Amino acid sequence: MKNKAQSIMEYVVMIGVVAIAIFSMTVYFKRGVQGSLRNTAGQISDGGMYSPGATVANSRITRKIAETSTSYTNPADSSSGSVLEANKSISESSTRIEQNISKDESVGDFSQEPQR
Repeated sequence: MKNKAQSIMEYVVMIGVVAIAIFSMTVYFKRGVQGSLRNTAGQISDGGMYSPGATVANSRITRKIAETSTSYTNPADSSSGSVLEANKSISESSTRIEQNISKDESVGDFSQEPQR
């Protein structure tokens, strides 16, 4: 009975090691598939799909921020006679933000690709 339990434990450990190995290899499998897709896309488009040296990307972000702030003090009201309501400082502020984003990207010929 002791040998049977030991062999079951050995099988469980072996299955666990194989599962961990397969799980850790998924990153490499994904990268391999992505690389082959990129290679195929490059062959179909004669290198125009993506070319690190010939790809030019520009982006421009313009932000316009306007902030206004007003503070004033509440003057003492002689009719109510309340000292607690007198001389309270009140502030108001507002912020307006405008943001414009423009992006453009161009891919040149594969012949523009620098030699590596």
